Amino acid sequence: THSTPVVQGHNANQGLSRADYALLHNSGFQEVIPNKNDVSLLEANPPSTKQAFPSRACLSVQLMAFQLPPNPIANILEGYASLAMIEAPKQIFCTYKLFKWQPNTTPKLNLHKKENKNQDKRYCPYVLVEENATSPGYLSGYQVTCETQAEELVSYLQSYKVQLDLWDGESLMLIGSGFVSLKELVSSVMESVQVIKEVEISSLDVFSSNDLLVLDQNGQFCHSQGRTIHQGTLVVRFGYQPDFPESHICNFEHFYSLDRTDNNTVLRAVRQHSATQARRVSKAKHMTETDNSLCTLLHSTADTNTSAGKENSRKLERMRMIRGRLHKVVPEKTEIISELKRRKDFQILDLYRKDIKYHKIDSLLTDLICSEVALDAAPGIAYYFEHELKNQLNENLLLTIEIPDSSVSVVSSQRELRYFKHLYKSLTPIENDLIHFTDQNEPQIFLQPKESVIVPFKYQSFEVFSFSKHSK
Repeated sequence: THSTPVVQGHNANQGLSRADYALLHNSGFQEVIPNKNDVSLLEANPPSTKQAFPSRACLSVQLMAFQLPPNPIANILEGYASLAMIEAPKQIFCTYKLFKWQPNTTPKLNLHKKENKNQDKRYCPYVLVEENATSPGYLSGYQVTCETQAEELVSYLQSYKVQLDLWDGESLMLIGSGFVSLKELVSSVMESVQVIKEVEISSLDVFSSNDLLVLDQNGQFCHSQGRTIHQGTLVVRFGYQPDFPESHICNFEHFYSLDRTDNNTVLRAVRQHSATQARRVSKAKHMTETDNSLCTLLHSTADTNTSAGKENSRKLERMRMIRGRLHKVVPEKTEIISELKRRKDFQILDLYRKDIKYHKIDSLLTDLICSEVALDAAPGIAYYFEHELKNQLNENLLLTIEIPDSSVSVVSSQRELRYFKHLYKSLTPIENDLIHFTDQNEPQIFLQPKESVIVPFKYQSFEVFSFSKHSK
């Protein structure tokens, strides 16, 4: 058991940027719902009591990524990347409980980082990858098989929050817990909806004495017995699909269904064949811990093979030594002279290295302290302009910007963007990590349905322009 975290005592993370969502979109996650409506177009209102409920429904959960919180002293340690980065666990797993299904414990998921070229690698999210899986993430489905259970499921999602507990896969220690509301999934009971949630994972540190001073809501200092620590952000995609067809069960790695009569959880599908073989192998490894005779037999066979191999290698080494002594030849005079010459050359090299050691150290320190910059003045011109992009479709879009003219480019540097906005007195907001660059250095922008974003551009040319008095 563990304490339930209180998420009101810390500064929440700003969440994933638009570039992070573009990176996740390109990672190849399996779709939760083939024909889906995005939740941003639906209002989170409770369903009407006279509304009909589906005869069966499916609730899907997909763990996608985990992002560490920013280091509070990252700006101070900007020049020391190893100190500014927070060490991430190598493996994690999650536990949660939904509705009347049995509590679920996910397998251990590896953290794989995919970095954006234009983004600081300290803040890139880690993609969760299961071993022996064909696609990233962990996908599981939960099905109700009658109208009464569907009505109870809708009421459950409207009234309660789902608690997610995150654990370290190596130490098996609790990292933190988080709560997520899924009201948006059942805003329209008879429509398929999916939504991506950023779950803030927090942990509670409890102190034995009242030595910690914190600020309350009135701005007064008071003693506290604990503090809440923000451990990171877990990106989870939830989906709701009414009238779920049986043919879609094969799309899930783990699928659970509730029985109509006694509401027992029935496992309907498991992961693919390759993963099943890996699990059987892992189970066989634990047989030595339960069967003493099998453990003794395996260790005795291994010891016998090891001892026999050592004995053979010892005999072969002894035969090599005897043959070497029998065929030992006295070195000739020329070989002795060449050996002496080689030693003399090595001594000359050592003296030369000691002689130039001081000059090398001096030149290295000079190169580290000083820097040479060549500034070549060139005529040219630069203009800044902004363009608004809007997604008119009912699905997420990843737009790739293609610019045929080499003089026009997207402004991706925050420092350069602030300079142009101040120069041209632009009042539009600045969005961090707006652009995601592909391996071919093509800019991409992630847009949700009916969402608009302002993209900054610049025109920069190093050519001589001659303007007349009547030219505009």
